[in-house]
Amino acid sequence: MKRLPINLLFAICSCIILFASCQVKTPKDIIQPDKMEALLYDYHIVQAMGNERGNTQEYHVKLYHDYVFKKHGVTKALFDSSMVWYTRHPSHLTQMYSRLQERLDYEVAIMQDEKAVAKIANEGERDLTADTLELWKGKSVTELTSAPYNNKLLTAFESDSAFVIGDSIAMNIGARFFSTKKSMQNIYAAILVTYNDGTTASAATNINASGTYTLQVARDYERKIKELKGFIYYNDNDDSAKSGVALSGLSLLRIHPLAEEESKE
Repeated sequence: MKRLPINLLFAICSCIILFASCQVKTPKDIIQPDKMEALLYDYHIVQAMGNERGNTQEYHVKLYHDYVFKKHGVTKALFDSSMVWYTRHPSHLTQMYSRLQERLDYEVAIMQDEKAVAKIANEGERDLTADTLELWKGKSVTELTSAPYNNKLLTAFESDSAFVIGDSIAMNIGARFFSTKKSMQNIYAAILVTYNDGTTASAATNINASGTYTLQVARDYERKIKELKGFIYYNDNDDSAKSGVALSGLSLLRIHPLAEEESKE
């Protein structure tokens, strides 16, 4: 009887082992694949968020992980034991991470597209004005969840010599909701402006669909801006694993009036 080449025999054995591992059923006492995949997505998102906290990294990572476990209705012990099982059955874990990578790549591509749109819009606005100043000091791309420590963005700015009478303020927001249940979640965004005589003006919007949005406080040719505040608040009543919103192209602009507009004062 003719023997099979050793490399062919090895390949056949590998395929048999891989096939056998794919047939292993997930035990009932560990987190099931679909739920584990959704949990791992959130787990790695908050891991990345915690890593950006500097000296308080360990504290915030624990808070974020606790939030993820609570969101998905599991304990850390159950998660750890489930990871042990999946690590011992790598074919399951490999398939999950392959799908997770596709999802992450898709979300990044969407945010990059929205950021590009916002950038074009901002550049167009700069072409129309004498001077534009970016006031947003935070990240232009981030994610909000229902966690109390991660459901809002706040910014405040006091006027200085860079402000003149007739300035307008605009906020740009790119939003992509992870869930399609529009009635279950929304963003409330607002700009609040205080002038040097104590009067105020504001612009606000309620967002419950993915897209790009702009809020703008109109020019006031009689008063100078003393202080402005902006905030974005995420409200979530969706308990599914797909809740949350990715924000991109975040921008808060102080826009000087055109030279010809200043001459009309």
